Order: sequence, then structure tokens, then C-alpha cells
Amino acid sequence: MVGRYVYDSFEGDYLATIGTDIHVKKIHIDDVLVKLVIWDIAGQDSFAQLRKAYYQNAAGAFFVFDRTRPETLDRIDDWISTLYSVTSTIPVVLVENKCDLKSKTSKDLINGIVNKYAFDYVQTSAKEDTNVEQAFMRLTKRILDKAREKEMPTA
Repeated sequence: MVGRYVYDSFEGDYLATIGTDIHVKKIHIDDVLVKLVIWDIAGQDSFAQLRKAYYQNAAGAFFVFDRTRPETLDRIDDWISTLYSVTSTIPVVLVENKCDLKSKTSKDLINGIVNKYAFDYVQTSAKEDTNVEQAFMRLTKRILDKAREKEMPTA
């Protein structure tokens, strides 16, 4: 998903992230130039302690799961708890990737997660470039909105 968004490319032979990959992209939103520093971090349990360090100073996050592998949602409660313990509540977008393929993930499960955490939710296909930019724009707008709220003086 990151490769599609940042470099407009798709690698069919995907290799799992080991540790982290960092990417940078500049975009304009509402006449504001935003520099996105995107950390693609490993989801495997063996990287749990490393992930916690990467959460420092995060302004927003995606939780990306593979719709053909329901087990990619198994640890979401742990990951979100750890994320929020480091960042407090930051904007999160739940991303169901591979929407070009038949889903093996229950809609009830997905809706339950969306409702439980009040996440935005986007279905994407990095392969077919479906909704990838929309997912990044949605998260970036939520981050900007939160930053603007902090800047507003209180009466």
C-alpha cells in the first residue's frame, strides 16, 4: 500500500517488512503543504517491542489487514492498546487491503472493530490502486484537523 501511494508502484512478490521502512511524500491539502513521513512497521509478534519505540511521536496510524487472511485481525486489540499507551488517542484508519480478492473476513467482525474504536474504515487494493490515495488523504485530514483543534484558543 505504501509503495503504491508513495512511488505509484506495486510489487506482486511482496516481502514482509522486517523492522521498519521509512518513506517521505509531500502533498497539498487545503492549500497546506504537508510532509508525510510514513513508517511501515512490521506486524509480526517478534517485532512488538520495536513497534512500541516507533510509535513515539506518531500523529496518526493505519491498521492494515489482509481480507483473505482473517488472522491478520487477531491481535488488533493488543496493537491498539500498545499504540494508545504510547501516543494517547491519535487518528487511526482501519484498512481492509486486497479488495480485488474475495473476502474471508466477516463483515460483522470488521463492523465490530470500527464501532468499538470509532475508526475510519477504507477498503483498498494496492494491486489495482483502489482507494489507496483516499486512505492516505483521510488519515492526513484527520491528523490536520486534530492539530488545528490544539491550536484553537479556548474561551
